[in-house]
Amino acid sequence: MTLQIKMSKKHKHKFNKAGLPPETAVYTGQTEVKQPIVTVVQYNDSVFSEKILRGDSLTPFSADKVTWYDVRGLSQVALIERLGQTFHVHPLAIEDILNTSQRPKWEDYENGIFIIVRALRLHHNEEDFITEQVSFYLEKQTLLSFQEDTDDLFFAVRERLERGQGKIRSRGTDFLAYALIDSIVDDYIHILDHLEDEIESIEVAILTNFSPSVRSRIYTLRRQLTEVRRAVLPFRDVVSRFSREESEFVYPANHVYTRDLYDHVIRAIETIENQRDMLNNLDSLYNSEQNNQTNHIFKVLTIISVIFIPPTFIAGIYGTNFDILPELHYKNAYFWMWAVIILIAIGQLVYFRWKKWL
Repeated sequence: MTLQIKMSKKHKHKFNKAGLPPETAVYTGQTEVKQPIVTVVQYNDSVFSEKILRGDSLTPFSADKVTWYDVRGLSQVALIERLGQTFHVHPLAIEDILNTSQRPKWEDYENGIFIIVRALRLHHNEEDFITEQVSFYLEKQTLLSFQEDTDDLFFAVRERLERGQGKIRSRGTDFLAYALIDSIVDDYIHILDHLEDEIESIEVAILTNFSPSVRSRIYTLRRQLTEVRRAVLPFRDVVSRFSREESEFVYPANHVYTRDLYDHVIRAIETIENQRDMLNNLDSLYNSEQNNQTNHIFKVLTIISVIFIPPTFIAGIYGTNFDILPELHYKNAYFWMWAVIILIAIGQLVYFRWKKWL
């Protein structure tokens, strides 16, 4: 099965920002969400609460709890601006959140850290995958996450928080950001595993059931791997900053986890490069098999032509219009001619077999 890249199944929306001044909050994405989902999670060692915001109410900041705003759907610009004003998010960060064609990056601001990554995840049919921009704004006690679609990317992390599994409830917002980004990296690995399965199936198809349609599968897979590489490669710099950042918003005690995350990203990049090499090798293998198929066809046609040369020669002689051809008057001459033709053909086949041309 071939993975296909999908952007969205919802209404397509596009806005051109050309000519607008910096810090202009304009949504440039492709997914129109009329009712964004805003989930607020607050927790500490002993307390966990989760609720979906209704109307215009915002959950107040709590000094003894970590507060996580998970925003799904960016087309309602007023909501994003209000969250930015409430939590003092820099206007340039708001602009980048709404401009969903950004490269992964890390920006330090006076009031927090701004991170952009690209999320890739398998579609529920496990044949397609979806890509979208995910943004994080990290403060001391508050984390804001923004994604373009309404699908829940961080269900597993939210479940860990609710159950109090691991150290996540005893750490700050930087560890929460690490956990969320780590779940995105896990999706990278999952997709790369599927791509590797597809590469192996293409190799088997080339060697066992050669078909011209394999070439299109190789090109499709190469295009998909390029999309994955475009998301993962610049992400390396983001995670590198996270693993060594000296900031009041990132605790040094968590660097051991972010360094492990960096190792995962490097491993994903190495896998991508290996798969690119494998695809190039598959392309060469396809060309080689295609040449072998062509050579085999020409060999068979040549052998058939060689076998038919003696019968053609004999038929040409006895098909001439001369009156004096003694063999024409022999009894059973016609059958003797066929016997000679068949014996020559059999002799040629035996010779070709002996020479291993067949």
